[in-house]
Amino acid sequence: SGSLFEVAYVGSVGSKLPRNRLLLECTADVFVTINLVDCLPLQMAGFWFGITPTLTDSIVQQENSSNSNFHSLQLRWETRNLKGFTARINYLWAHSIDTASSSTPPVFLLSPPTASLSAFFSVTNADQYAALNNGNPALSTRPGFPVISTRGSLPSDSLNSGNLRGERASSDFDARHRFVISYMYDVPKWAPAIGSGWQIAGITTFQSGQPFTVFGDFFGIPLRPGLASQPAINTSNPDGAIDGAIPMICTALNPCAGTASISAFDVTAFNSFLPGSLGRNTFEGPDLVNFDFSFIKNSRFGSDGRINLQFRAEFFNLFNNSNFRQPFSQLGQFTGIPLDRDGDGINDTFTVSNPFFGQILQARNPREVQLSLRLTF
Repeated sequence: SGSLFEVAYVGSVGSKLPRNRLLLECTADVFVTINLVDCLPLQMAGFWFGITPTLTDSIVQQENSSNSNFHSLQLRWETRNLKGFTARINYLWAHSIDTASSSTPPVFLLSPPTASLSAFFSVTNADQYAALNNGNPALSTRPGFPVISTRGSLPSDSLNSGNLRGERASSDFDARHRFVISYMYDVPKWAPAIGSGWQIAGITTFQSGQPFTVFGDFFGIPLRPGLASQPAINTSNPDGAIDGAIPMICTALNPCAGTASISAFDVTAFNSFLPGSLGRNTFEGPDLVNFDFSFIKNSRFGSDGRINLQFRAEFFNLFNNSNFRQPFSQLGQFTGIPLDRDGDGINDTFTVSNPFFGQILQARNPREVQLSLRLTF
């Protein structure tokens, strides 16, 4: 009589949702065989080479062309004042799928191609420069541009429609499992010494990781790589969460000094301004485990007890768990000018590995303790 148990299916479908669409005049054919300068941003081509491109810069178009669906099994058990015990237990088993998860436009002081080339020719740390150029701090650990880069469709033609269906994947915010317990217990008078009015309360949360995308930067265009082998994902290792943080330039043909490991990501297609075969949001980030706990002492005064002096001691992340945020998943900068430097008939492109790739740079708050005294009347 004092409890409620509920089982529910909850689902939703969305269509004509907002998204950012990247429109490019440059195509792979233009980049490789016709005129490389046409693929450079207008101001940089004129400044560095004294040539005016015949094509226009890339354009980020906001449109309503995305769709989504969500399915979930939701369980809830709730009890109120069961011998002084009140609790809510919720479990969610769900999957959110879409073709774009956000319509937040990127904000830049300079266009990404301009900033990328400026950093390259000025011998500036490309990542620090990008962080300074980026007016939206949320883009520092994940791509802000739409990553419409499914193999065979980007770039494809002057309109560059892209394969929107190929972007269908788990949502950026998808959490397959989430388990939350919230509770409060009115402690009985165990002994005269402790008195009455004591309570303990808490919220415990377990959540599976959310997906992320691995991508590279080519003239400000985010392209996903291919896979040379299966990368190891270890989100409990902040120094090597993705593929052991092996630089992308460590390949079988170009081994890196001091390591026998080679990158699992294949960026060969980038040399021809093409994406690899890796899908969107193919990897899962760190789990979340958190315990918030508090104990409370209520001291009531007056004949009717309407005046209450309450002392609270609250512990956030009680056990000081290391709850990491998403790993930095940008492989590196591809800002070089593709020229046949070694005479083998193949254009060579500079690749600059991102020093932060594969590392976890952010974490949620550590343990915090808060004490408070409140008078209610």
